[in-house]
Amino acid sequence: MKTVQNSLKQQGFYTASVNGIFDNKTSAAVMKFQKSKKLKADGIIGRRTLAALK
Repeated sequence: MKTVQNSLKQQGFYTASVNGIFDNKTSAAVMKFQKSKKLKADGIIGRRTLAALK
């Protein structure tokens, strides 16, 4: 989870501290990222979201 949070942080979607916990802040950042990439904004880090993060 820290890798995902770091990636989201580097891209400006996650502003909280990287703690490795999938909390509301992480979920919100994932949804913002998904919307920006025109993915289904469900907050779930599936294979398409992971692929887009890399």
